[in-house]
Amino acid sequence: MAQRMNKRMNHEPALRGNGPGKSERRELYSTKQVAEILGLPEWRVKNFSEGAAYRLPPALQVGTGRGSRRLYGWVDTFRLGIANQLVEFGFTPESVGEAVREVPESTFAPYRAHLEAHEPETGGKLKSKETPLLVKLGGAWRVVMADKIESEWSKTIAHGGSSRALFALNVANACDSIFAALYRYWTA
Repeated sequence: MAQRMNKRMNHEPALRGNGPGKSERRELYSTKQVAEILGLPEWRVKNFSEGAAYRLPPALQVGTGRGSRRLYGWVDTFRLGIANQLVEFGFTPESVGEAVREVPESTFAPYRAHLEAHEPETGGKLKSKETPLLVKLGGAWRVVMADKIESEWSKTIAHGGSSRALFALNVANACDSIFAALYRYWTA
């Protein structure tokens, strides 16, 4: 337990405003730590956060110019992990940025509880109707629950049906793998 806490707290916690007079403590990770957690090269993490096409800035940036430090929160880590999966599927930087910005922070709420638990639950699965999917349909990205996309899916795969392209990323599965990487990082 002490080792886990040391690993998690080897960075300075930051206070982040949450309305007038409200602040909350956040765990923050450096670019190098996020790259290690996600198994990515550092340049890719920097590209996601600095690239004009991706537009996925970190939670906090200390300083400006050379020597500035980017600090990423747990939500940033999940967003960058999803961005990387979309890049691996071959989407353009602009499309990846649009898609990831479409995912609301509330989608990550169940993982917040797991991350704060001393012994995270490992077997909990969402019901199919509760499973969020990041969907690109007709050129637009949106997050929908799995049960809401079934009719579009049926039209798209049926011969003679819809000619609109459909791509779906199971956000829950993506987050499960990112959560596992974070947990391994904390307990290593």
